[in-house]
Amino acid sequence: MGKNGYLEKRQAAINIWRQAEKDTILQYAIDIFLIVLNDPEVMGKGVIGKERMRKIMTAFGTTYDDYNDAIHGGVEADYAQEKLDDRLRAFLGDDLIPFHQRYEWIRKETYNKRGGR
Repeated sequence: MGKNGYLEKRQAAINIWRQAEKDTILQYAIDIFLIVLNDPEVMGKGVIGKERMRKIMTAFGTTYDDYNDAIHGGVEADYAQEKLDDRLRAFLGDDLIPFHQRYEWIRKETYNKRGGR
């Protein structure tokens, strides 16, 4: 522990709660998504069954990881944001709301003329 063990322990506890909150919200969103995909009032006769749901969830996990840098920052954040928008634009076209309008709380990366941030 560093100079202030209490603050480090407190931050660790906060981080655990943040991760728990994130995981819970993500799982809830997935559950709702699966219900909607299996709802004949929404999907008509094209409801998605258990086997296709498994394929969708596998692809969901992979795609989630592929674009994760877009929302979690880092040196690849702006690139991942552009790639995410490119992928969505391919089928949404002009209806796509740009990344920083959809994610207003994510700081837009800026770079100075010397190549730094």
